[in-house]
Amino acid sequence: MFKRMTFLTMTFVLLSLITTAQTAIKKTDMPSHITIIPVQSNGIKMFSKKYRAACIGYNKNTKELMLYGEVNDEEVIFLEKIKHQLTFYPENFVRCNYLPEKGIELCSSVPGKTEIICGIFSWKNESAFYEKEERSDISPAIKARAEKLLQLQKPKEAMATYDSLKYPEAYINTEEVAVKLLQVARTKAQEEAGKRKFKEAASFIQTIFTYQGWAWLEKIKTENELKSKFGKDLYGLKFDDFSEILSEYLNYYNEAKQYDQTLTLVTSYIRWFPQKPAWWLLIGDAYYGKKDKEKAKENYNQYIAKMKEQKKEKQIPEYVEQRLR
Repeated sequence: MFKRMTFLTMTFVLLSLITTAQTAIKKTDMPSHITIIPVQSNGIKMFSKKYRAACIGYNKNTKELMLYGEVNDEEVIFLEKIKHQLTFYPENFVRCNYLPEKGIELCSSVPGKTEIICGIFSWKNESAFYEKEERSDISPAIKARAEKLLQLQKPKEAMATYDSLKYPEAYINTEEVAVKLLQVARTKAQEEAGKRKFKEAASFIQTIFTYQGWAWLEKIKTENELKSKFGKDLYGLKFDDFSEILSEYLNYYNEAKQYDQTLTLVTSYIRWFPQKPAWWLLIGDAYYGKKDKEKAKENYNQYIAKMKEQKKEKQIPEYVEQRLR
């Protein structure tokens, strides 16, 4: 009796598999965990008869791949499972093509990256056989090009190239890149300032501060927060050097007679480096340029007081005393 039931059970299972393989299934009736992907063959016939095209099925639960024959626009027939070792992300599907000289190419991209993974399946006797996995990524080449532009002292071009990275955090430390861009931009700005092109000098620094790697800066409210975030320095840039770059930047605006820019930006810089006397000198210069002598004197006096506190009286420019008379 047991043997008879076993035989009947096996027969039923076999008949079910045969029936399943031969029964057309509507694409809309597929379970939600099965993704059907048409194989694009560009008009090349893949089957000798019965099926007009091939489709790849992906089971999200088991990660299995299956071959289907497409009967018409609405229906497919299951043909076989495809053994594979492909890493596939159906939510990031890129393409599925058939090329006679290569076979079927099934590709998806890695989440959060521009890396594309393609499985290559040979097509023999109307069956698909997994051959290999190929990976490609354009982002490392973009990163290398940006780094080369930095070496060539082209900070604006380098920044634009870094910005073209679709998922920058996956390939670079944007904060560290921001610092490198600023250091190169400083050199270019100093060159322009040496030619008395102060507007152009300020533009170099201004452009770099629009880079996404500086997004954190506005959130920093105090000097302690700045040092708590980074420790001793900003990726090798000492805090004293950073504050010096900022004061040079504001001075370029003053020299270019763009005093309002100085007054707008300096409020942030003071909170990061409150002990630096130069801020009040820059504010005084800005107000003096705007012909507001009262506010200029007020800030010049604060500057002098802070310089004396730090025993730096000899470094006070002569023009400050002249303007206070």
